[in-house]
Order: sequence, then structure tokens, then C-alpha cells
Amino acid sequence: MKKLVVIALAAVLTGCVSYTKYGPYGKGGGYTEVQVNETVFEITAIVNFKTHSSTARDYALARSAQLACKHGYPYFEVIDQETTLNTGRRSADHFTTSRLTIKLQPTSNDQYYNARILYDNMKKNYQLPSICG
Repeated sequence: MKKLVVIALAAVLTGCVSYTKYGPYGKGGGYTEVQVNETVFEITAIVNFKTHSSTARDYALARSAQLACKHGYPYFEVIDQETTLNTGRRSADHFTTSRLTIKLQPTSNDQYYNARILYDNMKKNYQLPSICG
């Protein structure tokens, strides 16, 4: 009987969790950033187990594009990146973390992301707010 109650409770709690929406870190995930210097930022995005793991990197890239626009740079370069899948005993303990270190760039290069184009493409998939005027 106790086992049945625990399983039912787990099902109810899991059902209350929704996918991670794009936004600042809060309950269920989100992004954070640390400004290392004038043009270098470290962005971390965390998504929960109900959200596809690739979304963590997409959210980190979207935040990178927002920061480039906010600081008046049309491009950014990813100079370091790491994505980890964290698992626990319960599915609610599973989450994906994507960390990007970016450098804002004033001019184009084949290795740089165009902040406006990248963000506009992601805006369609993730219902992101408008940026970059």
C-alpha cells in the first residue's frame, strides 16, 4: 500500500512540472550570466527533464544574442562551451546545463554568430521577446 501511495504521489508531482521556459533562472531552470570583462560573458542555461536537452544550448545562445544587442555588438564568438546532462535517482532530478563563454565582436567573421539573425530564428521556436530594435 505504501508503495502505491509513493508511486501515485510521484506521478502527481511529475505531472505538475512543465518544460523550462526561456527567462532568467528560477524554479525549473533558466539562464544566468556573469560578465567577465567588458566584452566577455559566461552564460549558463539550465533546463529540466521535461525539456529537450538541446534547448539548454539554444537558450544560452539566445541569451548571448540578447547580451550582444544590449551592449551594441552585432556579433559574438563562442570561445568555450560545455554541456552536461545531470541525472539522479528520480526523473525530477534530471536536468541539462549548457555553459557558453562568449566574446562580443564588432565586426563579422566566419566563426562568429550574427546576434540578430540567430535570435530572430530562435524567437520563432521558443516564443522569445523581441530585441535588437
